[in-house]
Amino acid sequence: MAGIKRTHGSQARQQKEPLLDHQLLEMLAFTPNTLAGARDRAILALGFAGAFRAANWLRLSLLILNLIVWAILLQYSA
Repeated sequence: MAGIKRTHGSQARQQKEPLLDHQLLEMLAFTPNTLAGARDRAILALGFAGAFRAANWLRLSLLILNLIVWAILLQYSA
């Protein structure tokens, strides 16, 4: 049994190769040695450890944005 031939819909997407640990280390080494770079390294490492999909990345980015806005509002309200 060779499978069902696709007759309707779009063509199946080609699956991307997964990011390997040595590639992650290269990406982490490429980030600048600043506070923003430390943030980016933490986000990349967390995403790799959690095997996040795009929707997870979006939620994480929105959470970080909310925390930054909250911190700014807290700082200026004092």
